[in-house]
Amino acid sequence: MNLFNLIGDALGRLLGLVLWFFFDLFDSFVPAVFIFVVIIKALSFPFELKSRKALLKTSKISAKTQEIQKKYANNRQKMNEEMAKLYEKEGFNPLGGCLPQLLPAFVFTGVYGAIFRPLTNLFHVSAEALSSAVEALKAIPGLSGDFGSVYAQLEIIKVFPQVSDKLTMFTAEQISDILDFNKGFNFFGLDLFAVPMTSSFETLAWIWPVLSAGTMFATIFVAQMMDGNRQAAPGCARFVPFLIPLIFVSLTLYAPAALGAYYTVFNVISLIQSIFLARFFGPKALAAKEEAARIARLEIIEASEPRIDAEK
Repeated sequence: MNLFNLIGDALGRLLGLVLWFFFDLFDSFVPAVFIFVVIIKALSFPFELKSRKALLKTSKISAKTQEIQKKYANNRQKMNEEMAKLYEKEGFNPLGGCLPQLLPAFVFTGVYGAIFRPLTNLFHVSAEALSSAVEALKAIPGLSGDFGSVYAQLEIIKVFPQVSDKLTMFTAEQISDILDFNKGFNFFGLDLFAVPMTSSFETLAWIWPVLSAGTMFATIFVAQMMDGNRQAAPGCARFVPFLIPLIFVSLTLYAPAALGAYYTVFNVISLIQSIFLARFFGPKALAAKEEAARIARLEIIEASEPRIDAEK
């Protein structure tokens, strides 16, 4: 098992508890995901705001940092000392905006693990029971399903209503939960088990990667436009914000449609959050607050510095 799957399983078990709680309330995947993402966004809001402040400070002190780098290009130690003094005066943390950029990736990986391997990560089916179930299903004549693929656990869930009486290796509680899970993966006639790249056009599984890509581009474009920095980055750098989201979108092509549904919901809520942040925590408002904080810090620093007695 590769590192991505190991991390996905670890996060999938943790986030799967929360996701399953809401799934159990609504008996449907998409509403459960909506509430799940709202909670994740609410918890990450302070970090999102901190990231916006960090980006604002980065833009504000970029000219000063370039001046220091140019002035002390041949003296790295002195350059680092001057940079540290500048960061202290400006209250700037170079790593301050990293966590909000990484958080969606961690959550996405956890949801990926929960959706791809729900039997082990959501319902805690043991490896032995899972192996026995696969062998039992392969022995049933005429049963369709690729139970040896990476989608083996989803294949089991898809046929579960037909064969649950033969899977005696699962507990009664697990059987009940898996049957509920099977029903909840039908969203207004759309099969969330279907994999877009391996499904026929009639299944409409392709709609989720399309919606994922559309909402992703809309979220990034609106966020940049409302912050007034759409043309700020030169050349290829302006496309950097799209790289990680494009990786997420590409995964939705080869994963069950449920992953595309999650990412679509995530993007829609992110778009709403971006509009809210731009409206109430826009660059001008944050700049005014940061300037006041900067002046206060300078006054504290100046007050703490030893003064030379003028009379002497």
